[in-house]
Amino acid sequence: MRVVMQIEQPFRINAAQPDKLKQFLPQPLIISSPVAGCNGFYFAYHRQSNYQLPETSPFQHIITIYSKEFEAKLKINGHWQSKSYAGTDVGIFPAHQISPAVQFEQ
Repeated sequence: MRVVMQIEQPFRINAAQPDKLKQFLPQPLIISSPVAGCNGFYFAYHRQSNYQLPETSPFQHIITIYSKEFEAKLKINGHWQSKSYAGTDVGIFPAHQISPAVQFEQ
């Protein structure tokens, strides 16, 4: 008997298609810049709480700036680890790199 394991692929994020972000960001977008504007930069302001993200892999580089402190759990090497973030922390997610699954608690 041959056992076939299904490997889950990371969710691909494409900032050039902001409507597709609705698939995993439960709260609506508050404000954003035009995708084609700002010399190739796309700015979006989200306010999310109590939700989960699967492993992700963005097509573009993503920089997040947290405006409020919060708690999250990250799934690293198959284990959930708690992490605290401050209101001034910055997250950098390079294009085509896999970011871990996360559960936001606040």
